[in-house]
Amino acid sequence: MRRLRFFWGSIVLLLTATFAMAQAGSIQGTVSDTAGAVVPGAEITVRSLASNLTRTATSSGTGAFSIPNLAVGSYEVTVQAPTFKTFHAAELQISVAQVVSLNPQLEPGAVSEEVQVRGDQIPDIDLETSQVSNLVDEQKIKELPLITRDPYQLILLSPGTSQTDSLGGGFSVNGARDRNNNFLLDGVDNNDTGVPGIAGGVMNANDATPQ
Repeated sequence: MRRLRFFWGSIVLLLTATFAMAQAGSIQGTVSDTAGAVVPGAEITVRSLASNLTRTATSSGTGAFSIPNLAVGSYEVTVQAPTFKTFHAAELQISVAQVVSLNPQLEPGAVSEEVQVRGDQIPDIDLETSQVSNLVDEQKIKELPLITRDPYQLILLSPGTSQTDSLGGGFSVNGARDRNNNFLLDGVDNNDTGVPGIAGGVMNANDATPQ
């Protein structure tokens, strides 16, 4: 019985970690100097502007670093290394499943000196992976016309997507079958067990009733 309780406890912890990762983003990149040479051993600190929690990492021998599983929100990033000015990026926005590419270039000088960069000055392009993604944030949902009041219709704003003519009325992404799609609602699996991949799933994200 004791072994059984431990087994189920492990499953619960694993599922909780999976759900948390589904709603997270990450920051990664390479630290270099103004001449283009990589800077190993630099300390990268990421602080959440909402919770004030911090995460740290150290650049590798190739100058690379990665800080995964960051909750959605605004962050500030500080990079420090001996004989270099401190690099500071403010108000860096992270959204669901987003990989933010940040490649700090450190200027020679004292650590007490600081070079500041705003989050909107950092290119919003994922340079680290080959995935193609699109984000429709809260502001776009409020501003775009949505007669059906069905947020799943906004999937069609993404490149390579189209409505299928199947009975389930799903979506095809780059020619793939609609059943190959995966839907999460607040990080939790929301796929119909009978017909997976069809928009709507077990619980419809549309909780608004047309007047």
